[in-house]
Amino acid sequence: MSREESDVFLPRQLWSSKLKFILVMVSYLLMPIQLWCFVSQWLHKGGCSFLIMYTIMLFWIGIPLLFLEMAVGQRVQRASIDLWKTLGPWFGGLGYSTFLVCFITNTYTNLFNSWIFFYMSHIFYFTVPWQHCPFQRNSSSFDPECEQATSYTYFWYRQTLKASDRIEDGGPLAFNLGICLFLAWCLVCVFMMNGIKSFEKVLNVLVLLPYLIIFCFFFRTLPMEGTVYGLKHLLVLKVASIYDPIVWSQAGVQVMLDMGLGFGPIVYLSSYMPDFNNCLGDAFLMVLIKMLTLLFIMPVILSVLGFWATITTHRCCEK
Repeated sequence: MSREESDVFLPRQLWSSKLKFILVMVSYLLMPIQLWCFVSQWLHKGGCSFLIMYTIMLFWIGIPLLFLEMAVGQRVQRASIDLWKTLGPWFGGLGYSTFLVCFITNTYTNLFNSWIFFYMSHIFYFTVPWQHCPFQRNSSSFDPECEQATSYTYFWYRQTLKASDRIEDGGPLAFNLGICLFLAWCLVCVFMMNGIKSFEKVLNVLVLLPYLIIFCFFFRTLPMEGTVYGLKHLLVLKVASIYDPIVWSQAGVQVMLDMGLGFGPIVYLSSYMPDFNNCLGDAFLMVLIKMLTLLFIMPVILSVLGFWATITTHRCCEK
């Protein structure tokens, strides 16, 4: 039996419920790096005016393309490479291109998970190492480089990244991060070993736990010193940014990056849904969840930035 004939008779594995599909799509649309990029654009591109432009571009570009990818995935029931080959034999290169882009993107995206594992390995200490500056060898005084900066900055650049003094110097290998990165990729292999069935088992933790953490951070950061200075940026409205075409283009690029459009995972994840599913309603629902999450996480991040700026200013004044 040929491969084409076997694909006809073998039914494609489907998500056990629509809720599982929505959870996995939300987890894809709300990656931490995308949330941080949105906050950075908010702070540097006009505040609330950038949110207005982002929302317009989201309805103009984001939702139509999201609906298109979901509809094509459900209808063809194929992943990105086979999808383009089905549409036309000359389009197969586009499928391989999207696969290559996803591979390159995931090589550095998973690095963020290794940083998280590295920091989590230190939270079980009685005193976290980034709370105080380390002592010099054979001395009772603190490291002078750490005293000039901050303890958490020193821990990040010197002990986590093993950064060298000059960019021309390669510096030592960060074996600690290498172990954490290997652990991150092992977890990815375990989650995807048996396809979507094994991935469904961890969806509730991977999606709902971050919301619980954000909810706890929301109430933890509000009473901290200096959070008001960070929250003031929520009310900033630079009208001049609305008339800047460059900011509009950056808002469109941010929508494409936030939605993960053109990479292929949306088509792949949607291909495990039946072709009669209402993907248009799902697209609007996922965009609504994404916007509400962005509006909820903005005060948390800005509160932390305001607290960080206040503490850093106090330390600089003391020095």
